[in-house]
Amino acid sequence: MSRILILYFVFIIWSFAQDRPRNNNTDNSPVITTDQQRVPSNNSSQRQGVNSNYNSTSNNAPKAKIEQYKFYKVEKDTIILDTSLTIQSEYKYNLYRKDLFGYQPFANEGQPLNILDFSLNDSSLLPQFGFKAKHHNYLQIKDITYHQVATPLTELYYKTVMEQGQSIDAFFTLNTNERTNYSIAYKGLRSLGVYLNNLSSHGNFRFSTNYQTKNKRYQLYAHIAAQDLTNQENGGIQLIDNFTSGNQNFTDRSRIEVWLRDARSLLQGNRYFLSHSFKLRPNKKETNMVISHEGFHENKFYEFTQNNLFTNVPESGPIIRFGEAFVQGNLRDLSEFNQTYQKVQLALTNKTYGKLFFYTDFLQNNYFYNRVLLQNQVLIPNRIQDNIQTIGARYQFNRKKFLFDFGFQNGITNADVTKIDANVKYVPNEKYALLFEGTFQKTLADVNFRLFQSNFVHYNWFNQFNNPGVLKTKFTFENPWLGVEGNYQILTDYLYFSDTASPESMQQLIKPFQFTGSIHWFSIKAFKEFSYKKWAWNNTILYQATDASTSILNVPQLTARSTMYYSGTLFKKAMNFQSGIHVHYFSEYFANEYNPVIGDFFVQNTQPIGNFPMVDLFFNARVRQTRIFFKAEHLNALFTKQPNYFTTPTQPYRDFIIRFGLVWNFFQ
Repeated sequence: MSRILILYFVFIIWSFAQDRPRNNNTDNSPVITTDQQRVPSNNSSQRQGVNSNYNSTSNNAPKAKIEQYKFYKVEKDTIILDTSLTIQSEYKYNLYRKDLFGYQPFANEGQPLNILDFSLNDSSLLPQFGFKAKHHNYLQIKDITYHQVATPLTELYYKTVMEQGQSIDAFFTLNTNERTNYSIAYKGLRSLGVYLNNLSSHGNFRFSTNYQTKNKRYQLYAHIAAQDLTNQENGGIQLIDNFTSGNQNFTDRSRIEVWLRDARSLLQGNRYFLSHSFKLRPNKKETNMVISHEGFHENKFYEFTQNNLFTNVPESGPIIRFGEAFVQGNLRDLSEFNQTYQKVQLALTNKTYGKLFFYTDFLQNNYFYNRVLLQNQVLIPNRIQDNIQTIGARYQFNRKKFLFDFGFQNGITNADVTKIDANVKYVPNEKYALLFEGTFQKTLADVNFRLFQSNFVHYNWFNQFNNPGVLKTKFTFENPWLGVEGNYQILTDYLYFSDTASPESMQQLIKPFQFTGSIHWFSIKAFKEFSYKKWAWNNTILYQATDASTSILNVPQLTARSTMYYSGTLFKKAMNFQSGIHVHYFSEYFANEYNPVIGDFFVQNTQPIGNFPMVDLFFNARVRQTRIFFKAEHLNALFTKQPNYFTTPTQPYRDFIIRFGLVWNFFQ
């Protein structure tokens, strides 16, 4: 990895050394937008300082057009390179580079995110590794971008962290010719945190390339990703009163006793991905045939280590937080996972009748440990192997103001997996859009639900679960006055983790369970921005409800975010700025608790959290291609005498902190 980093920074230094264009115009940044992207002209969050042209290398050189800076993902959809200053820039300025509405972060950067909006849970048709709480900063295939740029492009992201460290994301891409692009990027995080044993140290390296022949008959997309996410795991705070009492002795959070002082987790993975296609009839404009292949190989492992198993609890003495263990110390659990995927597809395209796809794919999972265990007369094997082959078809048809998309996929091996989905979109004009989505899916459980081995006696299982299923419906309606999104899901044979220990034991003894009935979940979300001159008020509110008879799927009924801000210019319009206030809120509910042994959350119904506001002040500015961000996070914590802000029942939300950083784009 060190050699890769050296090579990467050589690229960065080389890009800095190139002559950048000199132009007194501060609004010369290219912005790439999709056809679907619409920014109302009367919206104060409209892009500030956008020009359609950009000088490439000198004042006399031809100007590069906006459309010459194109970014794609694996679905081949065009996404945005946006150097303007908008409220979305503020929302996405974080480690994950996405809007975190519906998530609640831990006290330290790079720790798990508790999901408030149930619709944000991923549901893959094919079984995955599990350990989902550790994957929020793990870049998946859908997160990797491919590029086509007129001139070399560099982007640098920097942000301060909680204590002793920094968060960076550096990216460089160039086209060696019009048809060949390379990119290299590295995201790094190191944050000590303010609580004991709470360090985060992450590294995400990725390299991508894409190529097409001169006649566009053959196209190729490929990437390599190498990622390692290390976290110290403190298991939460022991005595909640130390935090909530407001005792001045504990304003220094490192004085609060935690459950684990020397535990650590590591998620590491390497992935090699290739997608390419070939047109069989390149000269036919009306009707064409395209054959394509997509495949990847990925290996991962999750490791949990703990040297001293005993925790001293006041008035109770030493206990082992996760129950009896096979070893007395230096515990090390290791789960390994290899995944190979291949897909072959034939596409028939016609300008009048749409697109018809036929495909088959094959997935091989290999999940293993280094021993076989006999426990309570039950044999727990050391390996699970999934060999799943499916066939499928998809039809897409675009007719005037309507877009239809229907798909079917079914397993042809012993694995009972099925997916049927339908999407209908109606766009009568630029101001209105209506989208309906429906999906039925039945899949195998993730492998860590079916098999798990640990040096903790209670954390060993081998299960034969029914295949969980879900029926989803979703509608989205957008217009100039209000955006509305509604979701309804019926979940069958729902899988979850739960604690089997009594509260008096002060232990966490986690097991997977399956609810054999049906769970109904409903949500409706509304979003709207009001603007008046240079003032704007951006609002998002989410309401959720589940079956009252079940306490398995717990969500807050109300989640809201409101942002009031002012936009203007300074220094003779050389600087654009936005300044305002955020208020985040979610109602009281029984939030899931986090367990580091399984790297996931589990259901609890004893300690509610929520019903507190989180107030942030921010000031953001843009000078040429540089955006600068200042934020006073959780300002109201300064005036809270008895803190009651939590992410889980034992993991507090972060205290007041001032953070700043920048995003800097270079166009050579």
